[in-house]
Amino acid sequence: MSSLECVSSTRIAVSFAFMSQGELIELDEEIVSHNRFDHIELLAAVGNGLDREGMFSQAVWFGEGGASWKWMKIDDIQFIECQPSVAFRMGTEPCVMVCTSKALYYLTVPHPDYHDTWMRTLKSVWPKENVDVKPWPLEGCRPTWWSAEYKDDWPFDPRQDKGFGGLSRGAS
Repeated sequence: MSSLECVSSTRIAVSFAFMSQGELIELDEEIVSHNRFDHIELLAAVGNGLDREGMFSQAVWFGEGGASWKWMKIDDIQFIECQPSVAFRMGTEPCVMVCTSKALYYLTVPHPDYHDTWMRTLKSVWPKENVDVKPWPLEGCRPTWWSAEYKDDWPFDPRQDKGFGGLSRGAS
């Protein structure tokens, strides 16, 4: 099964941790490459990854003024992979995806108590990837991955003559 076959619903997960029998666990190459996810759950605050609200979720802006979310305990993990995906920030950065029979979850920022464990997982399982999803800054111009369809929802600098990072397009 590929991530394309998995996408019935796209969600963004924040403050996440992998657990087994109530304990935090580190994923390793054996678990991920052989899809050994029996008794493993993903606990996370989850928001919609699509449409207008999805833009706020992908910016990792949740709560007041941002995307709505709810705590979820996610099981039935089919596979986990790491690669850029057009469904998350238009493929501009690698992200770890968790596929279940119901949804595809893009992992953003781990729970503070899980941060060190997650860093070990990333180094162990995906040592060549530079996975470092951060909340988008609460300022500046609309990023390239923010859909033009929702450009009027960008809450900061509304100028459209600026590109990613505030660099002007074209000659000056």
